[in-house]
Amino acid sequence: MQGWHSQRLLGNGEVGDPIIKDKNSTSTPKREKQLKSIGLLKRKRPSAVEHAVKVVCMKTSKPQLDIMVVDIGPPADWVKINVQRTKDCYEVYALVPGLLREEVRVQSDPAGRLVISGQPEQLDNPWGVVPFKKVVSLPSRIDPHQTSAVVTLHGQLFVRVPFEQSDL
Repeated sequence: MQGWHSQRLLGNGEVGDPIIKDKNSTSTPKREKQLKSIGLLKRKRPSAVEHAVKVVCMKTSKPQLDIMVVDIGPPADWVKINVQRTKDCYEVYALVPGLLREEVRVQSDPAGRLVISGQPEQLDNPWGVVPFKKVVSLPSRIDPHQTSAVVTLHGQLFVRVPFEQSDL
């Protein structure tokens, strides 16, 4: 065989010998063991630059927020919630598939609690969408009058929760 299809691309970007199926050839694990023993099969170690980039990325990652999400009533594991802190607010992203905008309700209070609930009009739906209520406890006081929420047609909920003015 000649050409690009006769060569094998190894995981680290190197080109290896072509794979030739022969009943008399040694099995792959034996071949790898032989290559390891003579030093030809080694894992690629990251370069100093790649290692430095990884360390920088790990150091600049955002610290974990002290946020707690609690189910009130039966657990609704199908509702996924993610919270992110920005310079002036919390951004809450939730997946509420199968629910319309009218079926989702968001309430907030100054203590930093956000209540997300859903009540499907059709309780016997084939997707397993059941009524739920989740309480998201945020680590600081918020301004409930400036909280805004949007539900998309695809069941994505976005809530913008500004900090209380004294916290800025």
